[in-house]
Amino acid sequence: YSSNVPVLEAVKRNMDVIIAVVLEEKLTQPPEGFLECFYTIQKTSTRSLVRSQLSLSVDLHHHEIIIINVAFDKYIQVWDVDDVPEILETGRRAVEREREEIFAALASVRPGGSQGT
Repeated sequence: YSSNVPVLEAVKRNMDVIIAVVLEEKLTQPPEGFLECFYTIQKTSTRSLVRSQLSLSVDLHHHEIIIINVAFDKYIQVWDVDDVPEILETGRRAVEREREEIFAALASVRPGGSQGT
């Protein structure tokens, strides 16, 4: 990935269907202590950047963009391999929520427009 949201790159390459997966951590309210406050500000800024880039992508793109939000209840570090089953299940549920939209988008660009499973 060359940016937080590589959707702009996909738009530049004229992809017909773009599926953007946005990983989010639920913010704790109110933050306790300096570091937690700093991380909250950083997360909020990143969310704002992601949303503005997605908005720009939607404006520039002529086909389908599907955004899948995957929200985690806690912060997961790269080395938290014990959390892999939870990560996969959370992602599976998020994709399942958007399943019909994904298939409709794919059918709209597929020759004949037939929807598959």
